[in-house]
Amino acid sequence: MKKFLKRLGIAFAIVFVIVFANGCYFVFDGQFKAAEKIKNKQELNLYEISSIYTMHLAICTAGLVYSPEATKEIFAMSFKKNRNIEKYVENDFFLESPKVRQAVQGLTPGVEKRIAFTDSCYSLFDPNHTVALAVNPGFLKIEGDRLTLRAPIDYPTYSLTKIYITKTKYILIHESLFDYLERIEVLHPYTIVYYTDCEWRKLIK
Repeated sequence: MKKFLKRLGIAFAIVFVIVFANGCYFVFDGQFKAAEKIKNKQELNLYEISSIYTMHLAICTAGLVYSPEATKEIFAMSFKKNRNIEKYVENDFFLESPKVRQAVQGLTPGVEKRIAFTDSCYSLFDPNHTVALAVNPGFLKIEGDRLTLRAPIDYPTYSLTKIYITKTKYILIHESLFDYLERIEVLHPYTIVYYTDCEWRKLIK
């Protein structure tokens, strides 16, 4: 039994090393070739599709450090659902963002306001990063005592996004690759609505 468990552990370690090595290759080289194929309206092969999905899961895992909410959102994309579904979650985490707090102070009740973040907000060193990674863009609205932030969890058709790993160094990610996975129904977009009641007014003072 011990020998079996040891061999199983070694096998898992080898698979992990292979997947990790392929992930590194794909992030720094393969994704650009795949993105070019998509741009030229060519279909991707199974290896490319698998590599993109692995990269998607890697970003999802890394998000646990950067933004737990973003991790939950993109992980949920792996499960089939109606594209028009709106998932309601009671969570006021978005008020941690200085940009959101400033936008809320200028809201007119009943009128939805769009808020968007630049790539620099994705940096771990930016105070907006947790929210920027989870809801970009987002739509703020006051309805009675409730404050909502609605966000489409849907990858853009084309976007070359910078994910900052230090204050100056970043990794480029072609989000069109994930949009391709949506089109072939490997990933499933939806809309999430974060909301908080009553006490939110105290949190922005």
